[in-house]
Amino acid sequence: MGVFDLHIESVWDTGRLVASAFHWPGEFDAERLADVATRLEPQQLVGIGAQVVTPEGLDRANGGIRRRATTYQGSGYLVGGAEPNLQLRDVLIAARSGVPALMVEAHLLGSAVSAAFPAYRFPNLDDAYWVWGVLN
Repeated sequence: MGVFDLHIESVWDTGRLVASAFHWPGEFDAERLADVATRLEPQQLVGIGAQVVTPEGLDRANGGIRRRATTYQGSGYLVGGAEPNLQLRDVLIAARSGVPALMVEAHLLGSAVSAAFPAYRFPNLDDAYWVWGVLN
């Protein structure tokens, strides 16, 4: 943090002063999500009555699953099992803003997930956590 000369400032808004003095410790190259992750395609057809994780069922405050839909019908993912299915540490990114990203964890094994979440697999676990954290 630097020293401010308030004699030359017309407004002493601390938020603006601190923001103008802040600099990231280094430069980062911008990369497209497609360059660091593989987008996964839905492999399942989900029928009405199955309990499905949908973007609407996520808690917007903490990102947890509040409820599972039983009226969803369409493409989806299965968590666990064969390689094309969702695996631990895959990241689900809802297309609608305000919906948190979801990291696939062990408690989701065996779950069905709506194709309303584009799903991504990262070869580098650090990248998966970084993208999940930034989006939340």
